[in-house]
Amino acid sequence: LRARVNGGSQFAEPGQRGLAIQQPLAQMRDTAEQEVNALYRASRQGQGASIEPKTYRQAVQNIIGDVTENFSPTDIPKVFSKLEGMQKASMRAGSSETLVSSVFRTRRQLVSLQAEGGAEGAAAGAAKRSLDNWLVNSLDEAAISGDKEAINRARQAISAFRDYKTKFDGDDLVSKLVERDQFSGTLKNDPETAISVIFGRSDTGFFSKANVARDLVKMKGLLGENSEGWKALKDEALTRILRSSDGGVLPDSRGFSGAKLVKTWQAATDKHPEVLRQLFTDQERALISQFVRVAQRITTTVPGGTNSSNTSAGMMQAVRRMFSSAVFGPKLAALIDSTPVLKGLQDIAYEVRATRPAIGQIQTGAQPTMPLGT
Repeated sequence: LRARVNGGSQFAEPGQRGLAIQQPLAQMRDTAEQEVNALYRASRQGQGASIEPKTYRQAVQNIIGDVTENFSPTDIPKVFSKLEGMQKASMRAGSSETLVSSVFRTRRQLVSLQAEGGAEGAAAGAAKRSLDNWLVNSLDEAAISGDKEAINRARQAISAFRDYKTKFDGDDLVSKLVERDQFSGTLKNDPETAISVIFGRSDTGFFSKANVARDLVKMKGLLGENSEGWKALKDEALTRILRSSDGGVLPDSRGFSGAKLVKTWQAATDKHPEVLRQLFTDQERALISQFVRVAQRITTTVPGGTNSSNTSAGMMQAVRRMFSSAVFGPKLAALIDSTPVLKGLQDIAYEVRATRPAIGQIQTGAQPTMPLGT
């Protein structure tokens, strides 16, 4: 159903939705990394900024400890040579001898060693991460002195890297979506896999994933609420919710169960309201709720009842109203008659026998209201 909601072309397949979500995030990450590298290159130039020696010595000890905790020095001679050089520099450093430019230069050398792979590459990566953590967390204004322009270059590089780590190098969904293989440079998760990374394997299991509301806030902020990427993410979420309406297998199709759909939506509303608030606006949630309630009523036979004359028309009005909203795509109304599931709803409506009080009446005015009771 959701593959047809947006006209069947824009987000027809999960991989297309994954691409729309992942691609802009990966581009943001690559751009941010390029900016950080450019600022680091600028900070390696000149000899005008120094680091407070005590801060530097403590940092070097921490970095060596982080690396040797997992690697023997005899197995990583190249990396350990760089670490020994930093250690010697820290021991002989005076008040202005430990230069920021040399720290950034060492970082660049570790990046080069990381590309070699093997134990040396892994150890270089560990040393670089430890050095980065120190730069981000420990190197504040009080720890840098010297030439004003050199200090500003160092601060800009550190600030840019801090922002980069916050956005793209944390323990969250965004970081997993944009992570690249360090040797090939390709994304570790292709667009179709990206959908599973975000939502999981089961249709509605994403509601209970750890920190999902937090991750949605971050993704919405990066992508933009009106972006194609965010619309694709919402489209996938709604697809999975509506897919819970799958009923029994019929001779040529699968049945539609409004009871199963309302159960899924009610559980999400009761147990995970913050996730729904992040995914859908108040108006969108009201429209979905209306559709769910009508779907339940229209697919549930009331024993001894008689069908209301306007039941089918009301049902299709609700469908059209919901999916002609800005987020769910204005093209659906024209597709209703050609979409099997939606056409099936219309056919079911003609067959259901229910009393008027049980069915309720859908108001077809401008406001999507429906006095169906509880």
